[in-house]
Amino acid sequence: VADPTDTSESLTGRPITYIGVEDSISLVESFLSGLPSDEFVAIFGFSQGGTFAHVLASLVAARPSEELGSAETGPVGDTSENSQVRCKDLQKICCVICAGAF
Repeated sequence: VADPTDTSESLTGRPITYIGVEDSISLVESFLSGLPSDEFVAIFGFSQGGTFAHVLASLVAARPSEELGSAETGPVGDTSENSQVRCKDLQKICCVICAGAF
């Protein structure tokens, strides 16, 4: 049985399935929703956390702030109101530092 956390799989070029990433994104969004909109938010991730920080940065970069509130631009094709709130909370991330990410 293959170890789902084996990072050497990233060297094969095959797609990687991240286990628990949706739960982790939800946890970050929950934290961000409690912050004021003018708060400077920086994410630092090391190793696997660096990869996750990159995922968060990719989600932020994929949805420019001027698109917020438009049903057509919810993340990953989700047009629900909750999706639009998620996108808005992630937009609070101003800076991402990835150290030793794979």
